[in-house]
Amino acid sequence: MQFGLDTLLTMTIDIEAMLGLLLLFAWVQNTSIQAVAWWGFAYLLRACSIFLFGLYGTVSDLITIDLANAILFISFALTGARVFGGRSVQPLALVAGAALWLLASRTPFLIDSQNVRVLLGSGIITAYTWLTAYEFWRGRDDPLISRWPMILVLGAYGAQVLLHNPLNAILPWTTDNYLISSAWLTTISFGTLLFTIAVAFLFLAIAKERNESRQKIITARLWRWPSIRAARDPCHAVEDEVVPAAKRC
Repeated sequence: MQFGLDTLLTMTIDIEAMLGLLLLFAWVQNTSIQAVAWWGFAYLLRACSIFLFGLYGTVSDLITIDLANAILFISFALTGARVFGGRSVQPLALVAGAALWLLASRTPFLIDSQNVRVLLGSGIITAYTWLTAYEFWRGRDDPLISRWPMILVLGAYGAQVLLHNPLNAILPWTTDNYLISSAWLTTISFGTLLFTIAVAFLFLAIAKERNESRQKIITARLWRWPSIRAARDPCHAVEDEVVPAAKRC
């Protein structure tokens, strides 16, 4: 199982890094939508966080647990949803989850209780995920079709992260069974991977719709200029000259 866990971590790091680079490449092609770059950097930060998780047992827990979780929470905050909606970024909100984790994890209560630490981390991720969904919902006046699947996926993933521990406690199996607990961990991990891939492509779809909408608006404005209409269609140029002359007669 150790080989399987290592493979899962490696695959997760590769997918997060590739999607981050893909989003950055898409942003370089069209820098008008800066939120794509924010989302790309978030994926790269998440890949770094998972890499640090993978070093558990070989380096200090300050790096593999505290620092890795802090980077993970910042990556969920660094989604750029507010930037996409045309709102300003709140620096304190970006580091609030990481700061809360670093402060709370030093208290004796959290040090002695692994379950509480997991619940706190799950709550921070869920809060950031649902706030991201809310930011997309706030901009619903902009008719982007891909907005609604994005909100649905973010809401479902936040609920899955938040309910992971309670479900693990009430479902009719125990984690003493190594095979079942490993299967449960694998299911959650693959669910996270599917969420990562789905959100990346949904955001690319939203950015594409936003760009097309802007292009239509620009084209409509340019079409109002007589010189532009004449270059696109000479018939309109003749009409623009004849009709005013007829009105003067």
